[in-house]
Amino acid sequence: MTLLYSPQANQQVVRQSSQGFSLVEVLVSVLMIVSFLAIAMQTLIAATAIKVKSEEISDSTAWMQDDLEAIKFEANRLDSTLPTPPSCGTYANALRTEIASLPQVTTLPNGRQFMVKTSGERQYILERDLNENGNLLGITHRVFRDVDKDGAKDDASDDAAIGELYSEIIPDAAFGCLNA
Repeated sequence: MTLLYSPQANQQVVRQSSQGFSLVEVLVSVLMIVSFLAIAMQTLIAATAIKVKSEEISDSTAWMQDDLEAIKFEANRLDSTLPTPPSCGTYANALRTEIASLPQVTTLPNGRQFMVKTSGERQYILERDLNENGNLLGITHRVFRDVDKDGAKDDASDDAAIGELYSEIIPDAAFGCLNA
């Protein structure tokens, strides 16, 4: 009688499979874990960089909107604050003069106005470029990162604009010129 099942051969197979992982299997698993961790860390760093950039853009947009609201407030009350009202066609110039006197505003010799803003340890420059045309005041807001923290956009490191906004404002008093 011949046996198809041999207990001694089966025990040999069981003993070989219980010896553990081979060196190649261990190295492959370590390489897979290290590559997964490296990819996860790169993803985490990229997500953090995107978060910081989006916070900068959000803050710069809020600053530009706040400044625009302050300018619109001055445009609404322009006629009542001046001792002598401006003549028709010069309201934009009067508004430019009025907003230059707002707190924290510095006017450069070329007519540009800027303010220094701080968020955490970062310093930013909010720049206004004003363009007047009769009663219409065109305003271009730009926000720059002030890398050297000197409060002026004076070098190449400050040139990358984070945000930009263009708007046009007509003072309320200028609409009285239409009836005159």
